[in-house]
Amino acid sequence: MVAARGSEATVVASAIERALVAAASDVLPAQKSALGQAPVFSGDDTPIGQDGVVLVRLSPKTPWGLVVAEQKYLAGAKGVQRAAIRRLSPGGWVIGVTTTESIERIAAIAKKAPASDTSVKVKIVGNIVEVALSGSP
Repeated sequence: MVAARGSEATVVASAIERALVAAASDVLPAQKSALGQAPVFSGDDTPIGQDGVVLVRLSPKTPWGLVVAEQKYLAGAKGVQRAAIRRLSPGGWVIGVTTTESIERIAAIAKKAPASDTSVKVKIVGNIVEVALSGSP
């Protein structure tokens, strides 16, 4: 096949390398690599806020559909310029709500369920609004 394509040195060398790798992988036994246990996080997991952004934290076990529903619900609220998912950490999902409203007002907005069959519990812990959602998105 190489002769049909031409006799350029790089083409020939590349074909030989591919053939050697294929032959070696046929002869060598398959390597089984077991994943080890993930390291346990230890340390402070408090998200750092900034001016004009209220942080809303959801449980790390909150289904993705509910996280997105809450983000869209917060983004559409009056007085909110933007709601963006900041991160997922061992402490939970963090949504940054860019607003001129107070943290109490954002907590009141978050208290309303983003979907009709969703229940919501809200509390303010320091400078973070903790939201517990349950139900379906």
